[in-house]
Order: sequence, then C-alpha cells, then structure tokens
Amino acid sequence: MPTCEPTTADDPVLAMLTAEVIAEYGVRYDDPHDDIAPTAADATWVVVRDDDGSAVGCGAVQPWSHTVADAPADVGELKRMYVRLPARGRGLSRLLLDRLVELARERGMTALVLETGIEQPEAIGLYTSYGFALMHNWGPFAEDERSRCFHLDVTR
Repeated sequence: MPTCEPTTADDPVLAMLTAEVIAEYGVRYDDPHDDIAPTAADATWVVVRDDDGSAVGCGAVQPWSHTVADAPADVGELKRMYVRLPARGRGLSRLLLDRLVELARERGMTALVLETGIEQPEAIGLYTSYGFALMHNWGPFAEDERSRCFHLDVTR
C-alpha cells in the first residue's frame, strides 16, 4: 500500500524528484530555466512511496510568508507537489494532498494557498475537486498570465 512519509529537506530523494518536476515544467512551459522559487528552510516535506518502497512523489508545506512577506502567519503554501509520470492516475496525488493538509493543520495553519499554471490542467483539476478555490494571483505570480493561484480553508 502506498505511503506518505515525512522527510527532511536534505533527503537525496527530494533532489531527484525536484529535478524531475523542474524538467517537466521546462517542457510544459517551453522554458528550460531551473530558477523556480526556492522552498523555505522550515518547510515540512513528504515523500510518497509506492507498494515496493520506491519514491514516486513529494510535496511540502511552508509558511506563505516565505513567498509573500506580509502574508498571515496562519496560512501555509503548498510547494513541489509532484507525482512521477508512471505513478499517475492511481490516486497518489490525492493521498499526498491529504497528508499535506493534515501537516498544515498540525502546524496550526488555518488555510493553504498554492500556485500552479495553465499548462498543468491535471493539477488544476485535482485542486478544484479537492475544494481549493481560485483566488487573485499573488506575490511573484501577480502579473503572470500563465499562473493560477488557489486557496483552501483547512479548518473544516
């Protein structure tokens, strides 16, 4: 049975998965740069492991204030949600999202925000089906017409 295990930011598995997601962004957005926004040092990371123990996905929750300086202290931001292509379509993204929401609650967060892009319709579908609502684009994404920002109340 797949699992979602907390891990540390220096886990080599995260480096591999992060490199994969950056490469995928480069293809989807026709922009091979690897200068995506860093994840905060105090982010809480999770690795998704498949039935055989192999790492097939990752994600993190960090304070939103890492990206938007005046953001409320009780709002978190989802970062680096990713499931490897061969493992997609099996519900692992929802499993990962459930765990990240749980971690946000454990950290005392009342809401989560995230940014994704128009070239990731699967992600937009996942987030909206989960209950995330579209919000104004914020911070470094405010003027990016390819970005879509979402919000979720996690107190329910």
